Amino acid sequence: MSGWHRRVGGGRPRLVWNVLVMIVAGLPPTGSWQDLKDHMREAGDICYADVFHDGNGVVEFVRYEDMKYAVKKLDDTKFKSHEVQNLAIP
Repeated sequence: MSGWHRRVGGGRPRLVWNVLVMIVAGLPPTGSWQDLKDHMREAGDICYADVFHDGNGVVEFVRYEDMKYAVKKLDDTKFKSHEVQNLAIP
């Protein structure tokens, strides 16, 4: 289960956040976090996306099933930005 949940056992219950993070490689230099989030949204609910200057990026998914779908279906797909390049998800 991802998202906020109460941690049980040993002491006071507290809220804990499970994060499902995917590293994305091969992004074009003109790609933005908005482009990446839009591209990955095909797989499901995205709670965060960021793009780095080295051609890599990070995407946080809400559900594990969505992240699995992204790996299976979006690997080596066309990523649309200001220019079109292949997207490789390691």
